[in-house]
Amino acid sequence: MMTKELHDKLTKYEHIFRTAIDAKYIRAMDSRFASDFIAGCHELGVYINTTCPACVLRAAQTLGKLYFEYAPELTESTEANNSIIQE
Repeated sequence: MMTKELHDKLTKYEHIFRTAIDAKYIRAMDSRFASDFIAGCHELGVYINTTCPACVLRAAQTLGKLYFEYAPELTESTEANNSIIQE
């Protein structure tokens, strides 16, 4: 599940995710993005084989979709509602 911290960390790579999803190619990665990308994939359970360009593209598309589907305000309001219900 996407967390606010991970979403915030990946915000600067939004254009890369958009390109992967819309144009179906991945731009060259610098080492900082590669590190964040791989860590994000592992955290979310997205399979990535870094030696396979098609796998990297697929992982970028999957991670991008999770990134764009994340709604922090919805998550925060849901958590607030759950805490009210439990009290």
